[in-house]
Amino acid sequence: MCSAIGSGSFCESTTSTGRDAGADAPVAPDAGPVDADSDGVPSAMDCDDSNPSVGATSERACESMCGPGVEQCTAGAWAACSTPTDCTCTMDGATRAAACGNCGNEMQTCTSGLWTATSSCLDQGCMPGTVEVEDKGFCFIRERICNSMCEWSDWTVTHPFGDCDPPGGCYDGMRCDSECRIVAGASC
Repeated sequence: MCSAIGSGSFCESTTSTGRDAGADAPVAPDAGPVDADSDGVPSAMDCDDSNPSVGATSERACESMCGPGVEQCTAGAWAACSTPTDCTCTMDGATRAAACGNCGNEMQTCTSGLWTATSSCLDQGCMPGTVEVEDKGFCFIRERICNSMCEWSDWTVTHPFGDCDPPGGCYDGMRCDSECRIVAGASC
């Protein structure tokens, strides 16, 4: 029920929610894009939204009849394997380097008309999209992520050093809270 008061109007709810469902009702905040694995990459751009170590620039190993290669996540879908589709060669004994694993290379030799691996996958880096977390004690936690070039980013502090360790226990006769801070006046 609404009535005019001065230059505006006042509405009293007649619904069970206690609010008028009209134009004066608050608008629910936009929840943003869906991110099922909470890795910061929206589902539409994530090649595996159930795995936080796989994001928008991840790579994974793949294999074809021509040998190992990598697939890269592009706009939420895995691209074709980087392994050549034609693994034939014409000069027996010829060698080449081919991409493999996590930005690595392997040596291949032409043998009986086909390129075959003659080394393991060398110089591999980290797996793109992988997150590494380090707990350094005293609640100090840092993390870094592997980029699309299979290299680790710089460390980022996700929780700064506290005053005591272990959290929730005793430290030098004082109580240490869950945030690694000494609780004033709480001896143990």
